[in-house]
Order: sequence, then structure tokens, then C-alpha cells
Amino acid sequence: MMLKLGVFELTGCGGCALNILFLYEKLFDLLEFYEIKEFHMASSFKEHGSFDVAIVTGSVSTQRDLNLLHYARNNSNYLIALGTCATHGNVQASVEENIRNKLEKVYGTRANPMKALDSTPIVQHVAVD
Repeated sequence: MMLKLGVFELTGCGGCALNILFLYEKLFDLLEFYEIKEFHMASSFKEHGSFDVAIVTGSVSTQRDLNLLHYARNNSNYLIALGTCATHGNVQASVEENIRNKLEKVYGTRANPMKALDSTPIVQHVAVD
């Protein structure tokens, strides 16, 4: 029986997910053991359900990111953080001021349609295996 794999991309440059695709032949070796159930950069196909392994790239920077991260954690046996955005928050987490204050300086007191959050590494929100 093949294991189920999901790759979940949060806010970031997409480089980590792209590098998974750049594995080329090694990716095909991986496909001998894993059935990829979700990987947005590779396919728009999504199969909801559980995953044996979830790989998460990017930082939590929006409410969408947080929801997707919780979905990945709640539906996987193992969750792996891939890249410095996921593990440390990277550049987007280096903002020295609250994101709401920054947005207000640029856009005024209007609503926050992106539902932006202060960027944080995923380990601040869920357990990582």
C-alpha cells in the first residue's frame, strides 16, 4: 500500500516547493512509495482526506495560511517543515512593527481584506515532526 503525501504551500517565494519538482528522477523514485494527494505547484488536483506525511513550506502570514496549516496538521500523521520560511519565518517575519500598524500607515483604517497576520514560523502554531 502506498503512503499518502501532501505538500502545502503557505506565504513565501515558492522556491522550496519548486525544488521538490526539481528533484526530477528522484521525484519518480519517491512516487514508488508515496501517492501525492495534494501539491498545488504540481497540480490543481486536491484529494481531501488524511495524509501519512504533510510537507509544509512558507510562513503563516494570512488567515488562509493558518487555516491550511491546521488542516495539514490535523489530517497528517507526520508534518515536516521545509525551508527557512517554515522554520524561522524568513524575510517576511523580520518586520519590526505589528503588521496591522504597517497596513494602516499605507492603506489607512480600511479593513484588512487579505486577513494579514504577523508572519511567523509554523512551529509557533502546530507541532512539527
